[in-house]
Amino acid sequence: MRLLLGLAALAAVAVSFTFGNGYEMGREYIYDYYGHLHTFMPGMSQQVSGIVLKSKILVQPKRDYLIFKIMNIQVTRGEPIWSVNMKKAIVSLFNIDLEAINPILPKEEAFYADCERGNCVGSMRTELPGMYRIYEDGIYGECETMYDIQKTVNPENPFANVLNVTKIKNYKKCRNTPQVFFKVSHGSRCVDCAGDETHPLTSNAAYHYDIRGTRHNFIIENIIGDGEIMYSPYTPDGNIIRIILNRTLHLIEIRDSVSDLTFNEDMVTYPKLSFVFSDDHDTKRVVGRLFRNFVEWDFSDEDLKEAIKKDKLPIRFLEVIYSFVLLDYNQIDDFYHRYVEPGSKDHKESFLNVLTAAGTNPAFMYAKHLIQSKKLDEDAASEMLINLPLHIREPTEILFDEFYRLCEASYVRETFTLHSACLRSLSNLVHDSCILNYHNTWNDAKEHAICTPELATKYYNYLVPVYDREMGIPERTMYIKVAGNFAVKESLPYLAHYARDKINKYPAYLRMVAIWSMTKSSFLYPEKVREILLPIYRNWTETHEIRIAAFSVLLRTHPDLYLLKSIAADLVTNEPNTQVMTFVYTTFKSFAESEYPCHFDLSQHLRYVMPIIEEIDVLKDINEWTYSKLLMDSGYEPEYDYGGFTVLSYIMANDSYLPRSVMFKVNDYKNNFNYHSLEMTFDAWGLDHVLDKVYGPHVTGDVHPERSLWNFFGRKRPTRDISVNKEVKEIDQNLHIKTRDYEEAFVTFRVAAFNNEIMSFTFNETMLAPLFTEGADPFSWIQNLAGEVKDFKVQEFLIGEDMSLFLPTELGLPFYLEQKQPFFMNYKNKDFKFDVKVAPDGKYIEEIGVKMQGHFL
Repeated sequence: MRLLLGLAALAAVAVSFTFGNGYEMGREYIYDYYGHLHTFMPGMSQQVSGIVLKSKILVQPKRDYLIFKIMNIQVTRGEPIWSVNMKKAIVSLFNIDLEAINPILPKEEAFYADCERGNCVGSMRTELPGMYRIYEDGIYGECETMYDIQKTVNPENPFANVLNVTKIKNYKKCRNTPQVFFKVSHGSRCVDCAGDETHPLTSNAAYHYDIRGTRHNFIIENIIGDGEIMYSPYTPDGNIIRIILNRTLHLIEIRDSVSDLTFNEDMVTYPKLSFVFSDDHDTKRVVGRLFRNFVEWDFSDEDLKEAIKKDKLPIRFLEVIYSFVLLDYNQIDDFYHRYVEPGSKDHKESFLNVLTAAGTNPAFMYAKHLIQSKKLDEDAASEMLINLPLHIREPTEILFDEFYRLCEASYVRETFTLHSACLRSLSNLVHDSCILNYHNTWNDAKEHAICTPELATKYYNYLVPVYDREMGIPERTMYIKVAGNFAVKESLPYLAHYARDKINKYPAYLRMVAIWSMTKSSFLYPEKVREILLPIYRNWTETHEIRIAAFSVLLRTHPDLYLLKSIAADLVTNEPNTQVMTFVYTTFKSFAESEYPCHFDLSQHLRYVMPIIEEIDVLKDINEWTYSKLLMDSGYEPEYDYGGFTVLSYIMANDSYLPRSVMFKVNDYKNNFNYHSLEMTFDAWGLDHVLDKVYGPHVTGDVHPERSLWNFFGRKRPTRDISVNKEVKEIDQNLHIKTRDYEEAFVTFRVAAFNNEIMSFTFNETMLAPLFTEGADPFSWIQNLAGEVKDFKVQEFLIGEDMSLFLPTELGLPFYLEQKQPFFMNYKNKDFKFDVKVAPDGKYIEEIGVKMQGHFL
């Protein structure tokens, strides 16, 4: 392997061409090169791969190229990129800086910089330092490199110097590192403390040189280099992947030049030694074949069972994604017209799954084109918009602008479901990119962040109206959720307006939506959130539902010990509401006992709070399910730095057996990151009116009702020989009980994944109006509703964990690491069964059962 090395002499150094201890013109130096790369997983001997490279390298010094300070490398035009990278890796071995021209010095030593370079006079030393740090060019870019130089005497020639040089590269501090990195991350850092920082991916390299001569004029005789790349997502105690690198270079012969090396004049000069990635990917035919195999899979019951056993379907989907992410916009358009447009409905559904999960900017732009051109129906477009933020790989301001233009398009604005999905998705994406990822970045890298909270504020101002205009409840709820999704400081006054509601202008459920929407902001702006919610919690005139919601978000602001003790003391001496008392107590108790790492500070505080409230007499009966509670189960495995918790909480109503609000939540912890994996919430106001209409007793004349939902809460009562009307009349005459007014019906069910709302159903008074029409049959209404979804089918392919990383190695070959978690979900409504078990005498309902069957891989 012959190289033309562009070696530049230092301008201030005069070099003789005949020194016996340095490189000489007219002579050539033959080196033996060996490179070894070994990839393996400890404990899994069968998972091993590697490569070995051997070569002879001939070096001919020229007049202007006698000092090995590499400034550029020249290769023949048209040479493959892989060959260029391997030559760069070899050349980087010769790249050494023994004169410490620009050392990295601590600030307190900056005054002595000239002295450290040997320019001092008088009594201070003038020799070059034996240890120093510089930024040095290499295959990883310009990285901080530490030199340790030991000068000894050559045992074979006492008058000659030998330099033992150790060079260690710090890959944590590199400029312009060549890498391709995509990761869709939805976690948030638990504790912003350098001592708790984990290192899922680490790399290092160290080189040892045997050099004959001085630091100004020398010959490299031997080089031994060792390096490692280690991927350890669950600490080094869990499963890890190690890449071991070893390189050697030995001078085997010095001889007179037989002839000068000549090269083609058509050369390409690379000014840097950093690795170069290729952009040439010809995958159109491959992805077409994979897509056809994927969508033509026969999903019959028998084949589906077989596929589930072998886990074939998620892997097939992943194979398509591998190739699809390489397509640009025009290639995606060609793909759509070639395979999707003339295909079946399954082709179209599968294409939308692939387009969403790909997460590339061209894929997003094509999704935008399909929505704006009305090639997707309303449901498909909404589903795509909701799922897009979970997969975007390269969020940039340009992409946000395009997303905003999509939300403002006339077709989208005129369709409420589309407009709502678009605004919520954009706000989630901006929050994850500009707020969450920014705060997840360690301080030394924040100054290079592209997406910042200031940019998030720009889009918040674009989307959320600054003035209170006439809006319906659905639209107002949408903007409240959008403001909460952004979680910028500017959104808090907007949310506080609804949460406080000092003039009772808004319904209680809207106020609770505003309070819950402060959850994301509570971590970033705890003082501001406490300023809004603490007065609401302490206001006894508020309903217990509002106060409990305020307390729940308040606890996420990581309150100090004094505030927690104050709340506990009020609970003992002043709290008038039992529902608030039981919810606060069970919440404190659950968090005090939590083993979840992100709860550590709060748990430590609550250990000093619990003795204050544990002796309250009224809390002895809280085992009754009619009291509001929070129940938590948590765990943590320190060996693998992995943990999780599950929460079930509910807020009961004062005047009904039905809960006002229910939340089920699952969180995961890994490598100091907290993941809001799944959250389901159910809120109901005035629902007992609906259930009374459907299941309640209906009296006709003197006929006793045969069925009632409320018989679940007690034994069957014997029928008395007295007419119902007569009994009711007697009771009314003696007790004078005024029938209470039902609240306005409002029911909502919400599902969120990784803190992004992916599903939401809302029923309000208008939608439920047919139930309350005089003479209406509620069962026929339910049957009609069920009939509309009798052919309901869910068949989804999703990508959960999604990370792709291309890094160079010291050998000049790329290291490729990919971690993806594909999901397949299949459900058909024909597997859904609704069973009602009636008592043997047919007088009342004993049991209502729901059975459903689906598959999730």
